[in-house]
Parts: sequence; structure tokens; C-alpha cells
Amino acid sequence: MDQNWEVKDRVYPMVIRADRLWVMLNGCYWNDDKHTALGFAVSKDGLPWTKHPKNPVFRPEPKHDWESNFTTSHTLLRLPDGSFYLWYAGCRQPPWSNLYFALGSARWVGPGK
Repeated sequence: MDQNWEVKDRVYPMVIRADRLWVMLNGCYWNDDKHTALGFAVSKDGLPWTKHPKNPVFRPEPKHDWESNFTTSHTLLRLPDGSFYLWYAGCRQPPWSNLYFALGSARWVGPGK
């Protein structure tokens, strides 16, 4: 873990092919052990990865109780227009009666757009 936001435990990595790059999203605890967010990295061949300098690229939204602390357990799909659709699990702050609280979704136009 070499970026400041990566406090502990990278979790739930997922990789898809987009154009001529491999795209990875992974969750990581950030700020403390009660918040997770998503980081983004790309690779030309799946071996060395370049992390986005503004990671985490997707964070919990404190204004929404259902995703105020955790946004991980994600799936990413590339749409025909080149944008991406993200599904993720959200969770509020501890204590929890269940691990994940709700499913959310987001559209992303892609890196550098």
C-alpha cells in the first residue's frame, strides 16, 4: 500500500479489459477502519499497475445513511458508449446488524474525461 489513502487491507479487486488496457478497481480502508472506498489502476499487460493519482476515486457519501461508511463489493461493466456502470454495496457506520446495508449504482465516463 503506497498511497496515503490506503490505510489497511486492500479488498475486492476486480479487473476488466477496456480498449487496450486492463482496468482494476479495488476497495481499501481509508481514514480509519470504519470507512472503505474504491481505488482505480490501469495496466498494459496486467503485471505492473499504475494507480490513479487522485485515489480513492469513489468514496462513501456521508449525507446518505445507507452508504455513509462503506462503498465496496463492486462490479464494473463497460457500456457500448465507452462509459462504465458501477454497482456497489454500501453500509452505514457501526454498529451493524448486517455487513452490507444497500446496493447502489453509478455511471462513470471513464478516466481522464
